[in-house]
Amino acid sequence: MNINSLNHSPNFSGLYVDTDGMGSTASAMAESLSRKIEYSDEVDRLDKMGVDVIIIQDPKNKEDRAKVIFADGDNRLYKIDGKDHLKTDKFFDIGFKQTYYSDNANGVFSAMKGILNGTFQKKTTRPTQTQREMLEKFPIRDNVLDRQEPECGHSIDFCDC
Repeated sequence: MNINSLNHSPNFSGLYVDTDGMGSTASAMAESLSRKIEYSDEVDRLDKMGVDVIIIQDPKNKEDRAKVIFADGDNRLYKIDGKDHLKTDKFFDIGFKQTYYSDNANGVFSAMKGILNGTFQKKTTRPTQTQREMLEKFPIRDNVLDRQEPECGHSIDFCDC
């Protein structure tokens, strides 16, 4: 289920979420995280700065985790601690062999603040797997931002000839 199904336009908001393909735990983490950050001042300020927060499935762990990425208008991803994404968390208690899950909201807020205050400025320069995953989930970002015609090939001509 895409919990922000109308949120497919780069001009709509600074938060994109797609839970399609996620397991129940990962989907719950993504929904929890999106609720916590959706109306935050940081998301609004990032949006004004041209940075989107995007939550998609983690292909390596579809059941338990979601990926959180920060993309600029050119679809380049911010590098946070050397990676182009964050994840929701999964902890193991070895003594009891229990697993604990967290939406990692504190880590996401920390990354947002780091981008806003300039601590995290480095971005990807070449296409990455995470960037391809993002564009698979939100292909309109690539079409609109690169000023390409939509795949259907339809266009509107406003010429009064």
